[in-house]
Amino acid sequence: MPEFTAPPEEEVVPNVWRASMPSALFIYVEDPEMYDLDPGMPSDNGTETKAYGVTWTHEYHCLVSVCAVF
Repeated sequence: MPEFTAPPEEEVVPNVWRASMPSALFIYVEDPEMYDLDPGMPSDNGTETKAYGVTWTHEYHCLVSVCAVF
């Protein structure tokens, strides 16, 4: 995929990296107790803790942050 390996001075590079980010960085686990999971991230209203971050999306977000600054 040449658009990901283009020289940083090309305008297309930051946009390609930003556009490749997944729309959701967390997953929702309906019954976390079933999987012996600790409480996840609190919901907006603080009533549920069933959202969990996924390692690869966190790492990819960091990579995009670095690559998209050029």
